Amino acid sequence: MRNLLFVVVALLATLVSCSHESNIQIKEQNDEEAFVMLMNEISMYNAGFGVDTKAGGGFWRRLGRVAAADGLGFAVGSVGGPGVGLLSGIFSSFFAACRELMTATFTKTNSGTIVLSDDKLYSNSGLTTLTECDYMGEIHNVILEEIYEENPDCFTSFTDSQMLAAIQQKIKKHYPSENVSSSDINLSDTKQLVNAVLNPELTITQAFDKVRKQYPSKVAEINVIEQYCAAVSSIDDNETVKDYTDGFHSVLDDSTIDDSTKKSIKSTISVAGNSRLLWSECISEIER
Repeated sequence: MRNLLFVVVALLATLVSCSHESNIQIKEQNDEEAFVMLMNEISMYNAGFGVDTKAGGGFWRRLGRVAAADGLGFAVGSVGGPGVGLLSGIFSSFFAACRELMTATFTKTNSGTIVLSDDKLYSNSGLTTLTECDYMGEIHNVILEEIYEENPDCFTSFTDSQMLAAIQQKIKKHYPSENVSSSDINLSDTKQLVNAVLNPELTITQAFDKVRKQYPSKVAEINVIEQYCAAVSSIDDNETVKDYTDGFHSVLDDSTIDDSTKKSIKSTISVAGNSRLLWSECISEIER
């Protein structure tokens, strides 16, 4: 009798295990199909909007690269929570700006200081938490602008640790309940990601392939982010960037991908979009 009981228990455990594995396989299949449908919808949206997201170098402009670096920095860091994502995204922006300043990519005043724009992709100043997707990009810009206004030489004089400390202080100022440690992000990985995206010898696809290889668990999300960054890189007018982003959000909202994943992607494109609006390009003396 006891042996029979053991057999029954073992069979039930096997059935439960098989059922669990089957449910996981069904979910993975549904997620994959949802992303395929989403990518198709994005392609149709891009065609209707009149933007080209092919991986040719002509559409992969410097501003688009910096925007992508900021967005991906946030996406990777946000695994540790929105506060860590914000810290990672803003640091990625700082590191990208420092690199591009060496080639005089960004507009600067006669005194050599960088000029930042006050353009915002969304305005949600009444929010008090870091859980709202659309606000991530705005606070990303606000913090960078505040740091620059208080320390105009930050892009040329701040060390990594000084910049991280400045970002942490600003996050704490705007969101007192957030406790973000600099040890929560991997500086080496973050810089490697930014360097890959900023590499002028790589097309959009080649740059994002490096990111996909580094973060295989986020490939589907990265594919969507790539489409967005490629599009806003090809758009010159800020108002058009805003219009495109509104439509992109609608496409995401209508998709059947998991809500948490949808929220993560929306946060990422909010950061990338606001970064695209934050900077202005100029022609360096070498290029004149």
